[in-house]
Amino acid sequence: MKTLYVSRPLNNAGEFIEWAESQGFKKMLDESEFHVTIAFSTKKVDWDSIEPNTNTMTVEGGVRTVEPLGGDGAVVLKFKSEFLPKRWKEIKDLGASWDYEGYTPHVTITYKGTNIDLSQVKPYSGKLVLGPETMTELDEDWSKDKE
Repeated sequence: MKTLYVSRPLNNAGEFIEWAESQGFKKMLDESEFHVTIAFSTKKVDWDSIEPNTNTMTVEGGVRTVEPLGGDGAVVLKFKSEFLPKRWKEIKDLGASWDYEGYTPHVTITYKGTNIDLSQVKPYSGKLVLGPETMTELDEDWSKDKE
């Protein structure tokens, strides 16, 4: 039994970065850090009960918004997906915890977004190409790396 963090890397991060730069974002995540979180479980989980999804998936179209997340400068692209919320619930039903209200798929753009007028940002409309799920133990001090 271990804590659990499940995510999918954004395989076309280069295109996403070009969009973000065109919208005025100056300090973004490194290309290898763009991802979608699916599970963030502080509760220990039996990893053998969770089969990682190894398929690549593409999310196209749908409603998208660029919004702050929390109050510390994080800015994210929120998007719709039929599969990701179902997968989040599946992992929760297998014992994972989730310390937030509901689940909305998103890609974090930056942790330094306090100086950008989000009302002027047009959401990314391109494909979101998500790689296979990765499962790791939860790094509860992850935010210290973002300061």
